[in-house]
Formats: sequence, structure tokens, C-alpha cells
Amino acid sequence: MLLLSSEKLEELRSRILISCAIASFLTPFSSSSIAFLLPEISSGFGVGLAISNWSATAYLVALASSMVPFGRIADWKGRAKVFQAGLVIFAISSIATTLVRDFPSFIALRVLQGVGSSMISATSVALISSIFREGRGKAIGINTAAVYIGLSLGPLLAGLLSDLISWISIFPLIGILSGISLLLSLNLPELGEAGSKPSYSSSFLFTASMICLVYGISNLDNMLALGFMLMISWLLIELRRGGLIDPKLLRNRSYMASSTAALLNYSATYAITIILSNYLHGFLSSSEAGLVLTIQPVIQAMLSPITGQASDRRSPHLIASLGMIVIALGIALLTPLGSEDLLRVEISLVVLGAGFALFASPNTVAALNSIPSRALWIGYSFLRVYEVHGSGDKQLYNNGFDDGRGAPPSYELRSDHIHRDKYLRRYPLNYR
Repeated sequence: MLLLSSEKLEELRSRILISCAIASFLTPFSSSSIAFLLPEISSGFGVGLAISNWSATAYLVALASSMVPFGRIADWKGRAKVFQAGLVIFAISSIATTLVRDFPSFIALRVLQGVGSSMISATSVALISSIFREGRGKAIGINTAAVYIGLSLGPLLAGLLSDLISWISIFPLIGILSGISLLLSLNLPELGEAGSKPSYSSSFLFTASMICLVYGISNLDNMLALGFMLMISWLLIELRRGGLIDPKLLRNRSYMASSTAALLNYSATYAITIILSNYLHGFLSSSEAGLVLTIQPVIQAMLSPITGQASDRRSPHLIASLGMIVIALGIALLTPLGSEDLLRVEISLVVLGAGFALFASPNTVAALNSIPSRALWIGYSFLRVYEVHGSGDKQLYNNGFDDGRGAPPSYELRSDHIHRDKYLRRYPLNYR
């Protein structure tokens, strides 16, 4: 711990928490906004919905494939430096997006945003954990609340800005908020001891495996098998000599259990927003659908500080397990889903919000409490990879939109008699 007066330490804690909370808000805000705006992106660039989905896929590939290497680089070169560099990249690429007029350039900037987001995600919670030795759960809960506020405001503001101005107007807002977070993070001291130089070969192997896995999940092709082979090879190398990760971390049962729980949980639930967005667009406007979808993350944002603080006093493993049970109940409420069944959707979103609040912060606390302080940086990066990789399953749903396999799943879900004309106007390119 830094040798600072109580006032200076409290000021440093507040600055780190606010800066990291804003940064943690931005990454889900960006991804949820883009997921919501896929039809507008498709129309704006004149491409099919499956092609426009690359704006989400490219971001996800860059984020997932570079997070662990950046976590290791942060341990070597400086955590605050990597965090600040990520904010700079995220801000510049977001503002530059407003200048592009062709889809390939837009995708290239989305890749840069994914890289910046990876650097932010690899360091934000680890920065908080390193300065909050006491009250770690509460601080992580506040940061998690910021994540869910980003998720809630993403569809809402995306819908409003799309209706009032243009879908592209979301990016200047992201750039401005990135700049505010960067200003708050200036002159931060380095926290923790410097680590050793990472292995370039191990970094390359991990990055290649994650690219293949995420792309393979998106497209269900041979890249998925190649990704698994590369990932197994990387794990075997790490277990022997630890080029990126301390082998003890991979043998830590408590940590790996929390990481696996995150992977399974986000794999099972991430597509819900995409499915419900298209379902609600059948009978609501963009802003109305966005408002409904804010229910879940608003509940999560309200409850996350409470559940985070509770994990300081109670077993975080038990709280996270309860959260997964509640999430399963929320998913069950969505089946079957009839035509224009808005009340059922709203009730399910409330239950899902409570379940995620019970799961997310306590599961993170459980994982970080099980590892030594010197491993916080790489430990949280690896945990985030599990979460992000789990979210990649949503691409399976999206890429089925315009690949010639028939009507979109959401159209089949809603049945023929509800607002067919409005749906066809919204998705003219992908209806068969």
C-alpha cells in the first residue's frame, strides 16, 4: 500500500474509482449501443444485417484476443499507463468514426475501439482492487453498477439519438466521456510491484486462439476447431512454464470455478438483449424498445453496490450461486413468448436484473479474493476473457439473420399476424 496520509489516500481512491467507473461504463455502453443500432448501421452503409454484424464481431474479436496480453503488459510496464493508453485509443477511434463514409473503415475503427476497450478492461477493476484492500466488494459493486448503467443507457440513448439526429451521433458522446475519464486518471501512481517481461510467443498463441474461437463461434466453421486446438496448446504451455499467466493461477480451483461460472453464465444470457430488441421492434419504436430494455440493467445498477458490499461480509460464492438460480428463472419466464407480450418481457427483465446483480460482483470478488495481490492484474484479465468470450455466443444468433436460411428467428418467434408490414419495412434485406 502507498504511504499516504488518510486524506490523500481517500482522494486517490475516489479519483481511481470515478475514473475506472466511467471507463467501465463506456465499454458496455458502446457494445450495447451498437448491438441495438445494427439495423441502422445496415441501412446507413447499404449492407445486409449479417454484414453489419461485423461491427459487433470485429470489436469483440479485438477485445477478447488482446485482453490477457495487455493485462500482462500492464503488469510489466505499468497499470496506470496501459489504462490511460486504452482511454486515448478508445476516445480517438470513437471520434474518428464520425468521419468515415465506407463500411471497411468503420470496421477498422471498431477494431481499434476493441483494442482500447481491452486495455481498459484489463486494468480497471485490478486498479480498484489494488487500492481498496478493505471494502473491495463495495468498490467493485459500484464499478459493476457503472457497467450496468452503461448497458441500460446504451439502447435508450442509441434509440433517442437515432430518432432525433443520427445513429452515428453516439460516437462523439463516447469520445467525450473517454476524455473525462482520462483527465481523472492523470498523474496516478503505479500500484504494485512491476512484473517480468511477457512471452511474445505465448501472447501470439493466445491471441491467435481467441481470434479463431470468437470468429468460429460467429460463423460455425473450421476456425472453431482450430481455435480450440490453439487454446489447448496455449494452456499446456502455460501450465508448464507460464509465459503469460502464473501456472498456479490455472491450478487454483476457486479462481477457475468462478471463471468457468462467468463463461457459462454469459454464454447462456448475452443473446437475450439481441432477441428481445428485435422482438420489441415489431410493435414499438426504437426509443420505446430501448426504454423497455433498460429495465434489466437499471435493476442491476441499483442492486450491484448492495450485493458487492454483502460479498464483503458473506460468502461471495453462495451469493453468486443464488444469482445464477435467479437468472435461470428469468430466462424461463421468456418461454414461451407470445405476440406483443410486453408484460411478460418486463417481469422477466426485472428478475434477470436481480439475478445478474447477485452474480456479477460477488463472482468477481470470489475470484479476486482467491488469488494473491501480485496476480490481480492478470487474474482479472483472464476472468474478463471468460466473460467476453461467453458473450460471443450472441453472434450465432445475429449471423443467422441474412445468410439465406429463411426468415429471421425473431420473426418466426413473433408469428405471422403481428405487425408484419412494420417488420418488413425495418428489415427489408434479410426477409426471405
